[in-house]
Amino acid sequence: MGGILLAALIAVTMVPASVAGEYELSQRFGEKTVTLSQRLSRTAEGYEATIESSDGAADRVVMDSGRSTLEWRRSYPAEGTEIVARRSGPTVTLSGTFKNKPISFVERIGDLPWFQFQELSYPAILDKRAAEFWTISRRDMKAASFRSELQGVETVEVMGAPVAARRFLLTVKGVPRAVFKSSYWLRSSDGVFLRLEVPPVFGFSGGRAELVGERPVS
Repeated sequence: MGGILLAALIAVTMVPASVAGEYELSQRFGEKTVTLSQRLSRTAEGYEATIESSDGAADRVVMDSGRSTLEWRRSYPAEGTEIVARRSGPTVTLSGTFKNKPISFVERIGDLPWFQFQELSYPAILDKRAAEFWTISRRDMKAASFRSELQGVETVEVMGAPVAARRFLLTVKGVPRAVFKSSYWLRSSDGVFLRLEVPPVFGFSGGRAELVGERPVS
């Protein structure tokens, strides 16, 4: 159960994005703070994003017009990780090296969307009261099914200014809400990720992630 919880914590702390632009996210879990910088671009097929972390990890994600992931590439030399994952119909095939060991598997995710970097894909479900999707954990490369539920509309402070936002509850299939749940906020106007709060659970200190920088790209 501990592995599932930590995987969920990692999965929900990704990168903010909606329209084409550059975004910066600060995330803190326990004593560790990491800065994530990403650039999102439109393509003929949908979207493409590059994500760079202050701890040395670099990711590239290709998404369709509905924000579902088609391909994910991850390079993290300090960890000994170089992987590529691609979707084909109801399956995702992942191969490469993970923590200095060869890895190769096929994960069946059915008809649900694949949101590898969740906040990159959240704009697709901004107007939905509930949605389900899959994410592959960067911690252990195992897939988990998530459920997002709209909780309400409120105003939050982001970079020193009030912003109209929608608050969502995020849970993991197979894990009771009493054991793990988190809340995240999206900008009401366009779905840009604003904030994530994860409460402490079973020895995990919980954490927080928030948007600290934003710049449009022409």
